[in-house]
Amino acid sequence: MHRTVARLEDSGQKSQMQSRPLRKIEGHGGRSDIHDVARLACVSIATVSRVTSGVTNVDRKLARRVWKVIDELGYSPSRAAQALGSGRTRLVGLIVPEIDNPFFCELIQGFEDIALEHGYEMMLGSTYSDPERALSWLQRMLQHGVHGIAMMTFATEPDDIYRIARGVPIVSIQSGIQREPHTSIQIDFLAGIRQAVQHLAALRHREIGFAGADTGNYSAMLRRSAFITAMRELGLVVRTERLLEQHHTFEGGSEAARQVMELKDRPTALVCSNDLIAIGAIGTLQQSGLNVPRDISVIGLDDIKLAQLTSPPLTTVVLPRQKLVEAAFESLLWQFDSSIKPSNLTDQIATSLVIRKSTTFALSSRR
Repeated sequence: MHRTVARLEDSGQKSQMQSRPLRKIEGHGGRSDIHDVARLACVSIATVSRVTSGVTNVDRKLARRVWKVIDELGYSPSRAAQALGSGRTRLVGLIVPEIDNPFFCELIQGFEDIALEHGYEMMLGSTYSDPERALSWLQRMLQHGVHGIAMMTFATEPDDIYRIARGVPIVSIQSGIQREPHTSIQIDFLAGIRQAVQHLAALRHREIGFAGADTGNYSAMLRRSAFITAMRELGLVVRTERLLEQHHTFEGGSEAARQVMELKDRPTALVCSNDLIAIGAIGTLQQSGLNVPRDISVIGLDDIKLAQLTSPPLTTVVLPRQKLVEAAFESLLWQFDSSIKPSNLTDQIATSLVIRKSTTFALSSRR
């Protein structure tokens, strides 16, 4: 029906378009709008809207005429206007805990790339571990009509998040919950941290400490638990005073290093919950006169790009960001269209160890 109407309403105006050249539109500050496109293409506004929204029942010749005018005018169709007609904004939200952490900078870039590949735009928000800020960003994204939201905060967000979303597809990372229509992508921290502990044990380390975020952080709790499990598997003693709680920041790593140096029985190796803690710890340890790795070995987790540039280059557990964003976006696509089955929906994202120069044999074994 639409195709027939489009042909009837536009055929009588086609000759008018052919009889005059396109000219620059005045009166809009040099910018053209949908009315200008409709007038110069000799079609209705509704036809222009259907063409730019990708509706397939518009006559091909007519659609080509509209796109020719759009190209001549440099007109950019409004996403909001398209959404009114199609019900789809092709806008996805991404919420992260912070944007000054290199790990999340790399995560954001990867998510944006894969969104663009699938024809989606991205709206970004950061929470800085503030539940009220998370709710505020969620409400803003819903007001903009996002098609889905990736809650990649590595935390268990308030129940209000999922209540307010009202059925909008959501995917989270290691949130510890499963709600419909919500999917949580899981990470196998144990595999990589087990490799880290086994690596240190092979270097004759027996006194190993752990530095991580506070136990109120769900993801940090999983990493700490994985460390304790890996130590006990090898029969190594886990000492409470060597389980240090600090923020996932350079400053947290510096404070963890100071705590290590104050211990009566200082560990010969330190496993850190993320790379920022590890890098901060290395800096403070070396400023205090200790050599890494000769006096104390250090291992991080994440494998941010900066880990390769530290002195010494950081041995770390790799948390593959590309696989994370692929799994998250595939999950959203599956929630948009159940015929698209994501490959990583039920599988855990694997972690693994990469060995660089921040670890070596324990002092006692060298003696």
